[in-house]
Amino acid sequence: GPTKGCHPDVTRTLRSLPTIKDIWQLHRNINCPPEMNTSRDKIANLDEKCTAEFIKVSVAPDGKSYTVQIGEHGKQVSYMTR
Repeated sequence: GPTKGCHPDVTRTLRSLPTIKDIWQLHRNINCPPEMNTSRDKIANLDEKCTAEFIKVSVAPDGKSYTVQIGEHGKQVSYMTR
């Protein structure tokens, strides 16, 4: 929900890992300063009274890549697996 996540220690640790390309959130944490949340384009539900938007992850059949998108019609972002 909109009051969970974004613990400062966890957020700093995740952002310091070179293998993490992006951080996606289901909800923007309304109790944290904006810089503790991820970028707005990677948050499924920005408002406290959310629209129950979801994050969809699709893995390629060969397992070499995957896409992430917000909702059924959101912009797809592609990643390569290691």
